[in-house]
Amino acid sequence: MNAPLDAEAEADLRRLEADLLGDRPPALRPEAGAEAFRQHKILASAIHRAARLHQRNQESETNAWVSYLTDFFPEGRNGPDDARVLFGDWRTPLLKDNTLGPRVVVTHGQSVAHWSRDESGATVCIDLESLWDDFTHSVQRFLDHLRGSEARRRVVLARWRQKTWEVGFLSAGGATAVSGAAGWPSRRPT
Repeated sequence: MNAPLDAEAEADLRRLEADLLGDRPPALRPEAGAEAFRQHKILASAIHRAARLHQRNQESETNAWVSYLTDFFPEGRNGPDDARVLFGDWRTPLLKDNTLGPRVVVTHGQSVAHWSRDESGATVCIDLESLWDDFTHSVQRFLDHLRGSEARRRVVLARWRQKTWEVGFLSAGGATAVSGAAGWPSRRPT
């Protein structure tokens, strides 16, 4: 039996939610295709981060991605084959090569096209705003899972705490005084 969620754990889950979903862009104009493409990369990174937080011991990044999508994405968009297509032809080429693989096309502001396929069934269309909705749904399910599993919650929150960062100010001082924002881990050594 799991112990009831304490206030600190619930606050951490709320911070985790904000951290995972905080990069969602405002509505884009129809002609903002280049910006939408950049936003697809941010979304791919956010989903990848959630999948890594959920990752089980010895599970590859690919399998962690597939596991996250099949466990938490909405019904009808959570099959393992589709998860592998998104990993191999959306996430990986977007983040590594600034392009898409042959089985994925992307759009934005076209929810009717989301998860539709070409005539052969081999290529899937991913709409930016609709995939953000799917990801938001998945984060809610992921958090519900963590609320119900104390052991997983401890593992995931510990991973998340190790990877959080904050903006601080670095001042070099002296004749060449430099001051600016710098990101560093929130739990940096003192």
